[in-house]
Amino acid sequence: MVVGKPMRAVGVCAALTIAAVGASAPAGAQDASSSRIDKLERQVEELRQELRKLKREQGAPGEPDPAQTNEVTLDDLSGEVETTKKRVQRLESIVQQVDEQVGSSAVVNAFDAVDLNLGGFVDLAATHITGDDKSVTSFNRQVAELLVSADIAEDWRIFWAQSFLRKSGPNFTQNPATADPSRPDFGNLGGAATDTVLAWVNYKHTDALQVQAGRFITPHGIVNQEHFPASLLDATQPQFLRPFSAQTIFPNFTNGIQLHGSSFLGGGLNADQISYNLYTGNFTNNSNEFNVGGRFAYSVGGLGLTLGANVTYGDRTDSEAAGAGEADYLVYGADVKYDSGPIIWKNEIFATDEDVGDDRLGAYTQPGYRIGEQWTAFYRFDYLDRGTDPETLARRLESIEHSLGVNFQPHSNVRLRGIVRTTDFDDSSADAQTVELSATLSF
Repeated sequence: MVVGKPMRAVGVCAALTIAAVGASAPAGAQDASSSRIDKLERQVEELRQELRKLKREQGAPGEPDPAQTNEVTLDDLSGEVETTKKRVQRLESIVQQVDEQVGSSAVVNAFDAVDLNLGGFVDLAATHITGDDKSVTSFNRQVAELLVSADIAEDWRIFWAQSFLRKSGPNFTQNPATADPSRPDFGNLGGAATDTVLAWVNYKHTDALQVQAGRFITPHGIVNQEHFPASLLDATQPQFLRPFSAQTIFPNFTNGIQLHGSSFLGGGLNADQISYNLYTGNFTNNSNEFNVGGRFAYSVGGLGLTLGANVTYGDRTDSEAAGAGEADYLVYGADVKYDSGPIIWKNEIFATDEDVGDDRLGAYTQPGYRIGEQWTAFYRFDYLDRGTDPETLARRLESIEHSLGVNFQPHSNVRLRGIVRTTDFDDSSADAQTVELSATLSF
């Protein structure tokens, strides 16, 4: 059948009404996205009923072929309504996704940048340590970090992380009578510190070819690259990454430049992926010497398995400032991460070849199990051999940690932890037991 001019007017008005609803969706989607879709569906159903009524009233045999006229058919109008409905639903979905990512109201506006994101986290911890000689308790970690990223052009991005902190990690001093490191201490929490943790600019030619310059995370291993406490089951890093921002095995951060990228092998959701990092730069406490290094990683698609190989070469001392000879070192290591279903398992091992002093070795294995959507339990075995004590030259600086913990996430931006840790100093009879409660809240 053919719908005449009155019917065409109704159809055009209906299409314009639905288009207007779609155009206004982004402005108010945060208030009630699902209710708008329900309302739209009711309006579409009412329109269909009206069309059926008009069809019954105006339908008659012997009408001309629609192909020979300029009139709009009922099928054409119905198809147009369905298309408009789908477009509105897509707009609603996009707005809802954006709302989940940035919140219900914008707090930052970019001036000349294409895109600007502001976030951060607060990390808090209270720790109790029982040593052979004494016990100590402290609210030993209060860290606030502000994170800013901006796309200043299609292929250019800058990132900045500024930290404000009062923190002190546990120290173990020696008992003069036994020479055992059995006296825990938290040091001085009186002074606040501010540090530019990260500050870099990145140019992306393609996914496989990018250049980054500034202060960036040294691209080795798993935990050091994940870095931010909000993503870590244990905010206390493995021993070979302590003290933070030092270079027990390799520096946590590098001031320099790196070439990096990634590429998928084949198509589909389960395609394998390769990634690489090649860098050179200075360690914060040694601005006269350059480190060079890199990492290659292979991810097996569909298995949640990533294998990494790492190597770096550098100098541990500022030779000019120390008035000593070179202290070159070579680091080589491997890492394996499995993350699939309820299981998440991280493993890393790094060994060094030192020109000065004994070679060093650090390794850990950390299996974890997700219990539902909010709870995760984990265990970590952590070993570190720093070589011979340079002061006494008589004792080996080895230690083993066993950590057992649980994470609770009542909200995606809140991570609460309870961890029990035992530290054994292999070269003595001393050990220590630690209980740590911590919370990381991100925004």
